Amino acid sequence: MAGWGKLSAAVPWPLLCLLTVGIVGVCCVTLTSLLARTPLAVPLTGRQQVPWPSLRPPRELPAGPGVSRLEPAVMAGVAHETNGA
Repeated sequence: MAGWGKLSAAVPWPLLCLLTVGIVGVCCVTLTSLLARTPLAVPLTGRQQVPWPSLRPPRELPAGPGVSRLEPAVMAGVAHETNGA
């Protein structure tokens, strides 16, 4: 007998069960992440297709005339604290 039969003789069964659960979990996450990026995403999950992440950082668009460069805190709607000042 080959495969899991010989492995269970060398590895205790509780550890073998944990290893099996881990392998199945990783396979499920991988399959789900792949299916979410295919055209089958809507029929399978009812959610829109997720785009593949880019390995390159996003390009920064040049500021045109009349467009000011704002700090990230100002762009997010966070103002500097002025309590008591």
